[in-house]
Amino acid sequence: MSKSTPTWMKVLGVFGVLALVGAAALVALGYWAKGAAEDLLVDLETDLPALAEEGVRYAASHTQAECVDAGLAKAVQCGNIDLPCQLGASFFGQSCIEAATVDPTLCEGVPVDEGSVALGTWAQERCVAAGHPDSTPCLSFHQQALVAYCRDRASTE
Repeated sequence: MSKSTPTWMKVLGVFGVLALVGAAALVALGYWAKGAAEDLLVDLETDLPALAEEGVRYAASHTQAECVDAGLAKAVQCGNIDLPCQLGASFFGQSCIEAATVDPTLCEGVPVDEGSVALGTWAQERCVAAGHPDSTPCLSFHQQALVAYCRDRASTE
């Protein structure tokens, strides 16, 4: 742009270049995110069924309460934002609980028909009692494995 180019044209030119750079960055980020998501899905497709099968095998020689303890032990090893790990622990726990011999007392006090606040409070109390007061994976496990099992059981009774 020469000295005779008006200032407004120079400003528009700068904005145009910035827009192109931004668009290119978004495209690159999109390709990276797509690849990362595909890798995660492949891992979940292989890992989750294997963890569910492991839960069923564990249940063959353990009680439902032991399944809860084993699933919780797997869950608390996960990071607070490691959702695939937390999901795997829940798959293990729920498949184990479902395959183990039914303990009629397992679901006593589990808030299957109450709202999310009561459920969250109950799960937090369970995690505090288990020694994991600030553990998102602990909360997630109780809500995804134990509550899901008890809710399904309550709906069939």
